[in-house]
Amino acid sequence: MQQDQRETFAGALEYDTALFDPPTAARMAEHFVTLVGSLCVAASDAKCSALDMLPPHERQKILEGAARTKRGEQDVGLAVELATMLWKRLGQVDLAEPFFRRVRKLDASNHAMVEFYREYHGARNETPQL
Repeated sequence: MQQDQRETFAGALEYDTALFDPPTAARMAEHFVTLVGSLCVAASDAKCSALDMLPPHERQKILEGAARTKRGEQDVGLAVELATMLWKRLGQVDLAEPFFRRVRKLDASNHAMVEFYREYHGARNETPQL
């Protein structure tokens, strides 16, 4: 990346075309740009887990999709993936919990959800109610 005289940045993304298609690479680049933008406006003591990575339109699409789908149409895998990212990668347990709550309603035996609630309740010294 290079900084020019106007205090803007320019760069290029190189990726393995055997692993990623162009739309996926473009999304990753957009996530990076969003993350850098979050860094620019974040307080100096902000935690990395508090920074945005998803652009607003993508975050809204995920949240709307999770909110309006019905039991037979619910993509449990997406909800688990999003909740697990919030929980394990970003340490945002309280943000992950509503997604796991939804998974619990749709698939009470989901392994990731059961693991999450054991840890979630264990950290609070509560008995899990699964």
